Parts: sequence; C-alpha cells; structure tokens
Amino acid sequence: MDEHITPEMFRTPLHELALSIKLLRLGSIGKFLSKAIEPPPIDAVIEAEVILREMKCLDENNELTPLGKILARLPIEPRLGKMMILGCIFRVGDALSTMAANSTTFPEVYNMGPDVRRLSAEQKWFAGARYSDHVAMLHAFQAWEEARAGGEYAELAFCDSKNLSMATLRVTWEAKNQLQALLQSAGFPEETLCPTPLNYQAGADVRLDTITALLCMGLYPNVCYHKEKRKVLTTESKAALIHKTSIRTRAVSCKQMTMVSPIHLLLFGSRKVEYVDKIVKLDNWINLDMDPVHAAAIVALRPALESLVVKAAKEPETILQLSPNEQKVLNVIKALCIMNACRYELDQITDGGFYSRGPRRRQSINFYPESGAPSKLMRGSSNYRGSGSGYPRYDNYGGYRSNGNRGYGMNNSRGRGGGWGGRGGGGGYRGRY
Repeated sequence: MDEHITPEMFRTPLHELALSIKLLRLGSIGKFLSKAIEPPPIDAVIEAEVILREMKCLDENNELTPLGKILARLPIEPRLGKMMILGCIFRVGDALSTMAANSTTFPEVYNMGPDVRRLSAEQKWFAGARYSDHVAMLHAFQAWEEARAGGEYAELAFCDSKNLSMATLRVTWEAKNQLQALLQSAGFPEETLCPTPLNYQAGADVRLDTITALLCMGLYPNVCYHKEKRKVLTTESKAALIHKTSIRTRAVSCKQMTMVSPIHLLLFGSRKVEYVDKIVKLDNWINLDMDPVHAAAIVALRPALESLVVKAAKEPETILQLSPNEQKVLNVIKALCIMNACRYELDQITDGGFYSRGPRRRQSINFYPESGAPSKLMRGSSNYRGSGSGYPRYDNYGGYRSNGNRGYGMNNSRGRGGGWGGRGGGGGYRGRY
C-alpha cells in the first residue's frame, strides 16, 4: 500500500473549489492553488476554469456570473446545483432537491444486514415501473414524509415495515431543506420547489421522465454502459462492476443507477458531439448510429436552455412568467425527455411499464462504446437488484439494443484506486423485480 494517501486535489475535479476561491475573492484560481504544499497540476486548474466557463459560472474576465454566485453558495457539486435550477424551471424542483441532497450525502436509504444480498419485495416496490435507484429513493422519501406527519411512532413503524433507514432519511431531509432555503434566499419562487404528484407505477410519466433526464445534468460524466451481468464500461471504456451490496470489491464499482436514453445525454450531458465515420460520437467514447440531422437539431436546443438558466439566475422570479417562445422551448425539451421519444421502431411504453416486446434484431438504433463494434446496445442503465440470483437477461425488454444485448445509464462509480469517485449518482442495472 502507499505510505500516504494521494491529496484530494490530485484525485477530484477542482471546479467546486475554484468557485469557492472566486466567491471568497482570493484572487486568481491558479495563483491561489499554487500556494498549496502540493499544488495541483496546471492542466487540472485550466480544466476547472474551462468547465466553469462552459457552465456559465465565469465570465470572460474569470469573474463569477450571477449563476456562479448561486452555485458557489450551494454546498454541493456545481453540476448538481445547476440541475436543481433546471428543476425549478421545469417545475420539478422539489424532486431534484431531494436527489441532490441524497447524492451529496450519499447514504444508503435501505437497511441492509451483513448477510442480505438482495432487496426485499417491500424495498423494490418503491421503484414502481422504473429502472432507477434514484426514483426508488425519491418514492421512499416521499412515502416516509407522509408517514412522518402521523407522528414519531408512525414514522418508526413505517421504516421498520419497509426496512428503511430513518437516520438516512432525516439527514436527506435536513440537507434538502438547507438547499431549498438557499435557493429561496437567492430569489427562486417557493412555487418552483413545491412537491408535484408523480405516478411511480406508470411506465410513461412526463414528470418522472423529465426528472430522469435532468439527472444527466447533475451526474455526468458518471455514465456507464452495460455489457453483461455485472460488467459495465465507464468513461473512456474503462471496465467496472455493478456494485453488489454485500460484497466490496477492489475494483471500481457503480452504485445508485438510473436508466437514461441517448437523447438525455445529447440534451443535458455530453460536452462534445461530433459526426465521425457516419457515427454521432459523444465525448469520444459514446457512439450513436443515428441521423446526424436529428442529433444536430437536439443539440441546437442547448443554447436556448442555457439562456433560460442564465436568465433564471439573474432574475429568478421570471421563471413564473416565461415568454411564449421560452415556453415552446420547454415543451419541446419535455417531449424529447419522454422515454418513448427514443424508442425508434420499438413498442411504446404504456402504463404497464417497460416490459413490452422489443424489436427484431438489427432493427434498433445502435449505441456502443468506442472500444468495439456495435455489439452491445442501450437497454438501459438503472441499478436494479434482481429478485433471483445474478442478473437475468430478458430478451423481450424494450429499449436501445443491438443484436439483442444490453445498454447503459447514469451511475455513481466508487472504489479504490480513485479517479472516478465523486458525488454523482449513476446508471446500469440489475435485472427485473
């Protein structure tokens, strides 16, 4: 083992620290960090400044913008803060505040004994018709809040019956309220942070689809592509394993996963989109076999979305009074966020959920990583604990597939050896429940 742990500044992105430096008016980011006992590499400092400029947090003079000031005051990773602001714009701010709070504190919502390998039926029920650990957590949290209203005894009885961690839920509640209070103090209307009704048992729910898509903004580049069983590929096609609750491996593991679509990544996640060799390529490793005109049209919506975020940061109260054109942009984006929007030549998802008949082989849009031919395709990326042993394969599962195989989603990668840890949540999945 190494004699000393690698300093955190060498292991994690610097853009959150850079925001704090600018908020405290400590001068140039690079000059201030150079005073550290072990200063970070100059290329890491430059990368942090580039990311903050891309996020519209720094202006051309490397000073904080109104958006940057808001994100600097939120005690969470800047991308999660921007995700919360987008949640306010789309009127799902309460749900995304809960997800941001839980992703930051990163505690386990479920009580899992040392000998427990799978979630119980009561715990799996919270995911409803979704392939998403984040949605399951949100549902459990909202159900707990309702039970809590009946008093401490009702709260304790509910947590015991569902095997939920009351301490974790309370920590998440405190963090969520702190985040919402900070946004309200910045001027965001309380109406944009109110709970909204969600249909967890329906496979097609516009609000849940929007919430899932916006997770890409907060958690990217924590994306993994599902190959087989527990094996996944993370950024730049690095191998990892889907996390197994009862087994801690030395390999990088992916936990807290949610199925997302390529359209979600085009809209909210990818930093670079190219058309190379008749393939739409995202960030040099996610390849999509799709019409480049369609991809360009989707990406063209991003500047309009960014302008909405910048405007909301300057004048938060204007969220409640969008112009007709701004409302049209939101409506188009919501339509693209719907899971059915990405199901080209596939049966549409209905109230019965995702268990619909898939297409014949070789008839779906291909999604595959840089390292290989289009052999494995998007079948999703939600972290699901299967009810049987291992991770069963369902050939009748709908979604993006190639040659009948699987796909990918947002995820939280953690493990020894660093590099990819961090505060996000993630993708992949664990079978049917």
